[in-house]
Amino acid sequence: MNSHPFVALSFVIILTASAASFAADPGYQHPIRGAVFVDANANGKRDAGEAGRAGIAVSDGFGVVRTNASGNYELANAARDARFVFVHQPGDVKQNGQTFFRRLSKDGSAEERHEIGLEPARPAEGGNGAGVRFVQLTDSHVRGVADRDYMKEATREMYAMKPPPDFVVATGDLVDWGVDEHFQNYVAGMQSPPVPYFNVFGNHEIYRGPIERYHQYIGPDYYSFERGGILFLALNCVTKSARQDAWLAETLKLLGKGRPVVVMQHFPPSVAEMEKFARLGVKSVFSGHWQSEKEMEHPSVESINDAIRGAL
Repeated sequence: MNSHPFVALSFVIILTASAASFAADPGYQHPIRGAVFVDANANGKRDAGEAGRAGIAVSDGFGVVRTNASGNYELANAARDARFVFVHQPGDVKQNGQTFFRRLSKDGSAEERHEIGLEPARPAEGGNGAGVRFVQLTDSHVRGVADRDYMKEATREMYAMKPPPDFVVATGDLVDWGVDEHFQNYVAGMQSPPVPYFNVFGNHEIYRGPIERYHQYIGPDYYSFERGGILFLALNCVTKSARQDAWLAETLKLLGKGRPVVVMQHFPPSVAEMEKFARLGVKSVFSGHWQSEKEMEHPSVESINDAIRGAL
């Protein structure tokens, strides 16, 4: 019998400052080259006259570089194992949780250029400078079509909010078993988000399947973006890696100075993690998983855990 999750919605204001088998792709086998451009007509491709965007952070999940004056970038990909290239979306673009990356494959050629467009934001989409208001969902555990339809009701309600939230974030356990059907129903439940909709990796995403399935349906399992002068980090706290640690260090070095840093992850942070986040300059951590509502205090880090409410 399918569960019918009652998705918990948290409205938070932060003041300024099928069970198909998967063969793991070893990753792109060349340095990664491309450009970030101003997608002025919002058609998702680079047209004549659309300029490159300078100074944008680009990553392969390990290294982080900025685009040059022409909007071009190059990542060494020394380990020849990158599966994505993604941009850090600054606060002055129309952000999108589904188009900020490009998937890479071992079969890709060295001549490939991976271009990512950033659509300029209208004034209301870039934040008002007074704070950031977002909706947090967590632990939806989507399975079948009943869950999909319930999720559609919830997302329609969120998308109709006035004023709209700056973004929506789902803090993990998006699906129940990590199989194709569950991911397909989750993605259908998202519909076509009119506001930025970001997803965070949870343990149920790999309950009965590999992380590659998450990559296929959702995208990178960690990344960053900026809103209202705040650096947001979506982290994979389930399958931690030296690769993610290296990316995090480079991201904070390049983007974290002089601004508040907020982490979004699935598991509530342990005491040791809170200490680590404090050393990294993190101010707040938003999480799910516990199916409760808790705020944990630390001298310099605020940890907010949201609930799931539901019935079988």
